[in-house]
Amino acid sequence: HVKHDHNMWKYVWLTVYLREKDKTTYRGVEQHIAPLLDKHSPRVMPIKRARAIQGQVKDKATLPTILSKIEDVRLTSTQVTRTLEDMRAQLDKQREELTLKLAQVQEETSHALEEAAAAAAAAVRASEAYGTGAEGGDGDPAASEEPDPEPPRSRSRLRSAGTAPPSSRPRGK
Repeated sequence: HVKHDHNMWKYVWLTVYLREKDKTTYRGVEQHIAPLLDKHSPRVMPIKRARAIQGQVKDKATLPTILSKIEDVRLTSTQVTRTLEDMRAQLDKQREELTLKLAQVQEETSHALEEAAAAAAAAVRASEAYGTGAEGGDGDPAASEEPDPEPPRSRSRLRSAGTAPPSSRPRGK
């Protein structure tokens, strides 16, 4: 308290400051204190009675209240630390579960791919064994060609349409 609120050197400095300052420029508290210092009034100096110590100040920054606030902060910090530790443990557990699940899915996928590759290889071998390769049903490359989009017309149909070649038209009629 004596080091901060009522440091004796602050009172000495205030006295020197007010003596050096022009009295017409005093403001607020300076107008009240300067005449008291000139009269050597004891009302300017603390007399082992401070309002902060006596409890007359609204912000009672006393040791018990400061210690109480420090304890509150410590308890809150402890609770936050526990909550964070619990969250970290939950995240670690979830990470382990996800890692195991990922490994399981990778293994299942790998196994399924191996089975699909084996089945494809077996199908290729079987088609080669029966001669039904990529060419078509009997190994003939021509068999895999697509059919003509329009079937050939018979001569009778051509005649009735009037488009039959001249050699096939009936003579004498």
